[in-house]
Amino acid sequence: MYYAKHDGDIQEKAIDMKVLITSLLLLAVGIAFIILENIFYQYVDKDGVLHESLFLPLGFIFILCAGIGLVFVLAKTLMKNRNKKF
Repeated sequence: MYYAKHDGDIQEKAIDMKVLITSLLLLAVGIAFIILENIFYQYVDKDGVLHESLFLPLGFIFILCAGIGLVFVLAKTLMKNRNKKF
């Protein structure tokens, strides 16, 4: 029985690590999209119309998804540490 519990802990940590790495990757891609939008694709034409690409909304969507994943991992870690103290 001890081994089954230990294996479950290892699997939980592996899943948490995958979610953390995916969230950090999404955050990096989201920031890169916003930087690309500001450098290359955002301009105002002679009529005063702002032209933008899809990099800005995609950047915010990626950052939002990364934030959700990071909050999930942080909450799970805090709950696990809280349960160990008591």
